[in-house]
Amino acid sequence: MMEHKSDPMRLYKMRSDGSGVIVGCSKAGLDEGSLEDILEAHIEMLDPNLCVIGRQVIMGDSGRLDLLAIDRNGDTAIIELKRGRATRSVVAQVLGYAASVEGMKYDDLNDIAREGHLGSCVDLRDLLRSRFGTIPETWNEHHIMYVVASEFNDTTHDIVDYLGNWDVPLYRVSFEVYRNGAEQFVRVSLVDDPPEHAEPES
Repeated sequence: MMEHKSDPMRLYKMRSDGSGVIVGCSKAGLDEGSLEDILEAHIEMLDPNLCVIGRQVIMGDSGRLDLLAIDRNGDTAIIELKRGRATRSVVAQVLGYAASVEGMKYDDLNDIAREGHLGSCVDLRDLLRSRFGTIPETWNEHHIMYVVASEFNDTTHDIVDYLGNWDVPLYRVSFEVYRNGAEQFVRVSLVDDPPEHAEPES
Protein backbone atom coordinates (compact mmCIF):
# COMPACT_ATOMS: atom_id res chain seq x y z
CA MET A 1 0.00 0.00 0.00
CA MET A 2 1.40 3.39 -1.00
CA GLU A 3 1.60 5.95 1.79
CA HIS A 4 0.11 9.35 1.03
CA LYS A 5 0.85 12.22 3.39
CA SER A 6 -1.16 15.41 3.60
CA ASP A 7 0.38 18.55 2.12
CA PRO A 8 1.40 20.96 4.92
CA MET A 9 1.73 23.87 2.49
CA ARG A 10 1.13 27.39 3.75
CA LEU A 11 0.57 30.37 1.50
CA TYR A 12 2.11 33.79 2.08
CA LYS A 13 1.99 37.08 0.19
CA MET A 14 5.11 39.23 -0.14
CA ARG A 15 4.52 42.93 0.44
CA SER A 16 5.29 44.89 -2.74
CA ASP A 17 6.67 47.94 -0.91
CA GLY A 18 10.15 46.45 -0.59
CA SER A 19 9.85 46.07 3.19
CA GLY A 20 10.38 42.31 3.05
CA VAL A 21 7.25 41.77 5.12
CA ILE A 22 5.23 38.65 4.41
CA VAL A 23 1.54 38.32 5.18
CA GLY A 24 -0.06 34.95 5.86
CA CYS A 25 -3.07 33.97 3.76
CA SER A 26 -5.83 31.94 5.40
CA LYS A 27 -7.40 28.90 3.81
CA ALA A 28 -10.97 29.66 2.78
CA GLY A 29 -13.97 27.41 2.66
CA LEU A 30 -15.61 26.91 -0.72
CA ASP A 31 -18.82 25.14 -1.61
CA GLU A 32 -19.05 22.88 -4.66
CA GLY A 33 -21.18 25.39 -6.56
CA SER A 34 -18.52 28.08 -6.18
CA LEU A 35 -15.84 25.62 -7.20
CA GLU A 36 -17.87 24.77 -10.30
CA ASP A 37 -18.21 28.48 -11.06
CA ILE A 38 -14.44 28.97 -10.91
CA LEU A 39 -13.51 25.96 -13.04
CA GLU A 40 -16.31 26.51 -15.53
CA ALA A 41 -15.05 30.04 -16.16
CA HIS A 42 -11.34 29.19 -15.92
CA ILE A 43 -10.91 25.58 -16.99
CA GLU A 44 -7.36 26.48 -18.07
CA MET A 45 -6.41 26.22 -14.39
CA LEU A 46 -7.00 22.50 -14.75
CA ASP A 47 -5.82 22.07 -18.34
CA PRO A 48 -5.36 24.81 -20.98
CA ASN A 49 -6.33 22.30 -23.68
CA LEU A 50 -9.88 21.89 -22.38
CA CYS A 51 -13.12 23.67 -23.25
CA VAL A 52 -16.19 23.22 -21.00
CA ILE A 53 -19.30 22.16 -22.90
CA GLY A 54 -21.64 21.11 -20.08
CA ARG A 55 -22.38 21.65 -16.40
CA GLN A 56 -24.58 19.44 -14.21
CA VAL A 57 -25.09 17.13 -17.18
CA ILE A 58 -27.73 14.46 -16.54
CA MET A 59 -26.19 10.99 -16.88
CA GLY A 60 -29.24 8.78 -16.51
CA ASP A 61 -29.19 6.69 -13.34
CA SER A 62 -25.59 7.78 -12.62
CA GLY A 63 -26.71 11.28 -11.58
CA ARG A 64 -25.44 14.68 -12.68
CA LEU A 65 -21.89 15.19 -13.89
CA ASP A 66 -20.41 18.41 -12.53
CA LEU A 67 -18.48 19.45 -15.65
CA LEU A 68 -18.03 17.92 -19.07
CA ALA A 69 -15.24 19.29 -21.26
CA ILE A 70 -13.68 18.51 -24.59
CA ASP A 71 -10.11 18.99 -25.76
CA ARG A 72 -8.58 20.20 -29.02
CA ASN A 73 -8.55 16.62 -30.34
CA GLY A 74 -12.27 16.10 -29.79
CA ASP A 75 -11.80 13.85 -26.76
CA THR A 76 -13.89 14.28 -23.63
CA ALA A 77 -12.94 15.07 -20.03
CA ILE A 78 -15.18 14.08 -17.12
CA ILE A 79 -14.69 16.39 -14.14
CA GLU A 80 -16.19 15.69 -10.72
CA LEU A 81 -15.73 18.15 -7.86
CA LYS A 82 -15.75 17.61 -4.11
CA ARG A 83 -15.71 20.51 -1.68
CA GLY A 84 -13.90 18.56 1.03
CA ARG A 85 -12.26 15.16 1.15
CA ALA A 86 -12.78 12.75 -1.74
CA THR A 87 -13.65 9.21 -0.63
CA ARG A 88 -13.80 6.00 -2.62
CA SER A 89 -17.46 6.61 -3.50
CA VAL A 90 -16.44 9.43 -5.85
CA VAL A 91 -14.32 6.98 -7.85
CA ALA A 92 -17.35 4.77 -8.49
CA GLN A 93 -19.36 7.88 -9.34
CA VAL A 94 -16.82 9.07 -11.92
CA LEU A 95 -16.49 5.63 -13.48
CA GLY A 96 -20.27 5.54 -13.86
CA TYR A 97 -20.20 8.87 -15.66
CA ALA A 98 -17.41 7.63 -17.91
CA ALA A 99 -19.47 4.62 -18.90
CA SER A 100 -22.23 6.99 -20.02
CA VAL A 101 -19.93 9.44 -21.80
CA GLU A 102 -17.97 6.76 -23.67
CA GLY A 103 -20.74 6.05 -26.18
CA MET A 104 -21.52 9.69 -26.98
CA LYS A 105 -21.26 10.83 -30.60
CA TYR A 106 -20.78 14.32 -31.98
CA ASP A 107 -24.52 15.04 -32.01
CA ASP A 108 -24.80 14.07 -28.32
CA LEU A 109 -21.93 16.36 -27.36
CA ASN A 110 -23.30 19.15 -29.53
CA ASP A 111 -26.71 18.87 -27.83
CA ILE A 112 -25.04 19.22 -24.42
CA ALA A 113 -23.07 22.26 -25.54
CA ARG A 114 -26.24 23.88 -26.88
CA GLU A 115 -27.64 23.99 -23.33
CA GLY A 116 -25.56 27.04 -22.51
CA HIS A 117 -21.94 26.75 -23.56
CA LEU A 118 -21.90 27.70 -27.24
CA GLY A 119 -22.03 31.44 -26.64
CA SER A 120 -22.09 33.13 -30.03
CA CYS A 121 -20.87 29.97 -31.81
CA VAL A 122 -23.13 28.08 -34.17
CA ASP A 123 -22.28 24.59 -32.96
CA LEU A 124 -19.60 22.54 -31.21
CA ARG A 125 -17.32 22.52 -34.25
CA ASP A 126 -17.49 26.30 -34.37
CA LEU A 127 -16.80 26.49 -30.62
CA LEU A 128 -13.62 24.43 -30.86
CA ARG A 129 -12.50 26.34 -33.93
CA SER A 130 -12.88 29.61 -32.02
CA ARG A 131 -11.17 28.15 -28.94
CA PHE A 132 -8.28 26.23 -30.51
CA GLY A 133 -8.15 27.40 -34.12
CA THR A 134 -8.88 23.94 -35.48
CA ILE A 135 -11.72 21.42 -35.80
CA PRO A 136 -11.12 17.81 -34.70
CA GLU A 137 -11.43 15.07 -37.30
CA THR A 138 -12.79 12.60 -34.73
CA TRP A 139 -14.95 12.98 -31.63
CA ASN A 140 -14.84 11.22 -28.27
CA GLU A 141 -12.51 8.42 -29.28
CA HIS A 142 -10.91 8.69 -25.86
CA HIS A 143 -11.82 10.21 -22.52
CA ILE A 144 -10.11 11.17 -19.29
CA MET A 145 -11.48 11.64 -15.78
CA TYR A 146 -10.62 14.18 -13.10
CA VAL A 147 -11.54 14.17 -9.43
CA VAL A 148 -11.00 17.64 -7.98
CA ALA A 149 -10.97 17.93 -4.18
CA SER A 150 -9.22 19.67 -1.31
CA GLU A 151 -7.90 16.30 -0.12
CA PHE A 152 -8.14 12.56 -0.70
CA ASN A 153 -8.31 9.79 1.86
CA ASP A 154 -5.85 6.90 1.70
CA THR A 155 -8.39 4.43 0.31
CA THR A 156 -9.16 6.75 -2.60
CA HIS A 157 -5.45 7.17 -3.30
CA ASP A 158 -4.99 3.39 -3.30
CA ILE A 159 -7.91 2.80 -5.68
CA VAL A 160 -6.78 5.50 -8.14
CA ASP A 161 -3.20 4.18 -8.00
CA TYR A 162 -4.51 0.69 -8.78
CA LEU A 163 -6.56 1.95 -11.72
CA GLY A 164 -3.49 3.81 -12.98
CA ASN A 165 -1.55 0.55 -13.02
CA TRP A 166 -4.14 -0.66 -15.54
CA ASP A 167 -3.95 2.56 -17.56
CA VAL A 168 -7.37 3.83 -16.52
CA PRO A 169 -7.11 7.61 -17.16
CA LEU A 170 -8.33 8.96 -13.82
CA TYR A 171 -6.46 11.93 -12.35
CA ARG A 172 -6.52 13.49 -8.88
CA VAL A 173 -6.40 17.26 -8.59
CA SER A 174 -5.92 19.16 -5.35
CA PHE A 175 -7.80 22.47 -5.32
CA GLU A 176 -7.54 25.01 -2.51
CA VAL A 177 -8.60 28.61 -2.06
CA TYR A 178 -6.81 31.14 0.19
CA ARG A 179 -7.81 34.68 1.10
CA ASN A 180 -5.94 37.74 2.24
CA GLY A 181 -8.41 40.52 2.88
CA ALA A 182 -10.38 41.07 -0.31
CA GLU A 183 -7.86 39.13 -2.42
CA GLN A 184 -8.42 35.49 -3.31
CA PHE A 185 -5.77 32.99 -4.37
CA VAL A 186 -6.36 29.60 -5.96
CA ARG A 187 -3.93 26.71 -5.77
CA VAL A 188 -4.34 23.84 -8.25
CA SER A 189 -2.01 20.82 -8.01
CA LEU A 190 -2.15 17.67 -10.10
CA VAL A 191 -1.39 14.68 -7.90
CA ASP A 192 -0.80 12.57 -11.02
CA ASP A 193 1.20 13.29 -14.14
CA PRO A 194 -1.06 15.29 -16.49
CA PRO A 195 -2.12 13.70 -19.79
CA GLU A 196 -0.25 14.77 -22.88
CA HIS A 197 -2.23 16.38 -25.71
CA ALA A 198 -0.93 15.68 -29.17
CA GLU A 199 -1.18 18.56 -31.63
CA PRO A 200 -3.72 17.78 -34.36
CA GLU A 201 -2.35 17.42 -37.87
CA SER A 202 -2.97 20.46 -40.04
